[in-house]
Amino acid sequence: MKGNRAIVNNKLIHRGDLWRRGRAMSERIRLIVIESKMTLRDIAFFYSEKCPHIAKPPDYMGADSTARPHITNSSEYMGASYREDLAKVIKGIRNTPRYVNAIEESWGLPIDEIRRIYREDKELEAKGEQLSEDEINKFVNWYIQILKTKRAAS
Repeated sequence: MKGNRAIVNNKLIHRGDLWRRGRAMSERIRLIVIESKMTLRDIAFFYSEKCPHIAKPPDYMGADSTARPHITNSSEYMGASYREDLAKVIKGIRNTPRYVNAIEESWGLPIDEIRRIYREDKELEAKGEQLSEDEINKFVNWYIQILKTKRAAS
């Protein structure tokens, strides 16, 4: 196993006892990361490794476009995923379908809900306000129930 992450039985596994969470985009996004155990870097790693058939789309293959006959259009193209691009999707700057799907599948929430949470947290931060402890606990309990429902369904 190379690096700090590996995919075992189609699940992301962190090596060692310590799990580095990276920087938080907002307070509630940080809580989502903690509860789901999936940082943006983890999501990028998981979805890059999950699609090992990385190949260039036919538009860019040049003269030998028959080299990869299994790729018939660029929508089937799955390249590497990047943390920075996932962050842009959450911020609403980017709307790439495969990044949206990766975030939704990993965190169990629709992208509109994630973007709403991010915007609300940033508005509070701009005003110099913070969520109360009760609001944080209520949010964590709500999100834990979402994750339990998602796990029970699968």
